[in-house]
Amino acid sequence: VNHTFVDYNSEFKDNREIFPTFCPIIEIHISCQNLVNLDVGSKSDPFCVLFTKQNGKYIETERTEVILSNQDPHFVKSFKTYFMYELNQPLRFEVYDSDSHRMGLSNHDFIGYYETDVRHLATNLDQSLTFELINDKKKGERGQIIITPEQTKESIVHLQGQIQVNNLPKMKTFAKNNPFYEICKVRKGKEILIFRSNIRKKCFSCTYRKFIIPLHLLYTDGLDDTISISFYDSRKKKEPKLIGQFSSSIGYFIQTTHQHFELKNGPQKKTAGEFWFNYCQVVNIPTF
Repeated sequence: VNHTFVDYNSEFKDNREIFPTFCPIIEIHISCQNLVNLDVGSKSDPFCVLFTKQNGKYIETERTEVILSNQDPHFVKSFKTYFMYELNQPLRFEVYDSDSHRMGLSNHDFIGYYETDVRHLATNLDQSLTFELINDKKKGERGQIIITPEQTKESIVHLQGQIQVNNLPKMKTFAKNNPFYEICKVRKGKEILIFRSNIRKKCFSCTYRKFIIPLHLLYTDGLDDTISISFYDSRKKKEPKLIGQFSSSIGYFIQTTHQHFELKNGPQKKTAGEFWFNYCQVVNIPTF
């Protein structure tokens, strides 16, 4: 847990049933936009909950992390489900404004929901599907949920590395930066968030914790696929502010460990510091 992103899943029991391994696996990436603001004096702290139907009732299956003070959240946590051709597999996505560290959903403000099924997602793979959130007890717009389904597979192959950053520009007038970075894969011109780092407090140069990312989440066709790395300044009760970003292929980053890359920002592509990989490699992490 860090100061900006709260993960409920570490204490939440996984209720997923075990399906046959020959069924296609659908990875579901979630983001939202224009969420209604339910907090006074600050923006909402949204998270998304996936429900699956069991014995005629919707059962909570997984939750994303909480993102503080953001009406347009992009969640790192994705959902997985198996596509069983012969079955009806309803899904319900509920979005909440986090108001407590307690687990029960009654402790949080309900923003809205959207219902669909696995078959609909499976027939729209690699598409970003935008739906209006519904709240049966509230009038007015609640915002939109964006669902991006992809077919994937389990793998023991991971990308492992560590990033260091240097000479970031000052983003606040009276305080130092609180920088973190995000790694996105670039698919059909759109970015899909895959990883978010820890936040480093009050610094302009720092080294982050190592990352380990399942490689299948980062590419579709191979190591030549493009990923983007974006650095942000975390701000209290405000959305993070972009510092700078850089894009290249996974394979290029692996081949150029220790090479410095200039971060760019804005229409003028101004230099906004630099970063490099202390190491970046493909490793196998066996499962049980």
